[in-house]
Amino acid sequence: PLEYEPGSKVVYSDIGFLVLGWVIEGLVGKPLDLYLARDVYRELGLADDLFFVRDGDRRQSQRLMRRAFAATEDCEWREKLVQGEVHDPNAWILGGVAGHAGLFAPASELQVLLRVLLDGGRAADGSPIIGSDTVTRFLTPTVEGQALGWQLPGYAPPGSFGHTGFTGTFVLAVPEQDLSIVLLTNRQNTGVDTNTSYVDVGPLQRAVVSALTGVE
Repeated sequence: PLEYEPGSKVVYSDIGFLVLGWVIEGLVGKPLDLYLARDVYRELGLADDLFFVRDGDRRQSQRLMRRAFAATEDCEWREKLVQGEVHDPNAWILGGVAGHAGLFAPASELQVLLRVLLDGGRAADGSPIIGSDTVTRFLTPTVEGQALGWQLPGYAPPGSFGHTGFTGTFVLAVPEQDLSIVLLTNRQNTGVDTNTSYVDVGPLQRAVVSALTGVE
């Protein structure tokens, strides 16, 4: 039996987006990272700077040696400093490519993805990337403070949508101000406190949003 009716409750879980990644692979007939790189990111001019790090890919490893990666944390069970590989354990076990985690990018490239959504699914040159109806469906509220894959934070201007990452990252789009905000902060580098909790970066995120949007 169901614990609750579908659409009536939000549960933090990776399973939905893990399955979504596999569904996409089945539909397009190729690995998720290759599909995104060739059919989505390349169309946006992002193929070189928005990527997954696939475990065991020697050619990719050689290319990435020239890049600088922020270290996430000193991982006890991997027995090393996690740097240049996905932090999420489920994505790591799956080889670095998964529907819910593992994407590497500088802030400028994430801003381009947010811009596509702000522009109704179109690239800067006007070419369609995502159908406008699909974008609308993504951003239609489901339960309080949530849409499909997006959070609708009450501390931001109406219509804003964003997402937080477990490691401390944060993105937010503010349609009424034609504004996108990207914070690649890291709450895990210093480890956990005496209560085994990582640093709470929520106050920083809200302060940045307030400073940039003028919403108290």
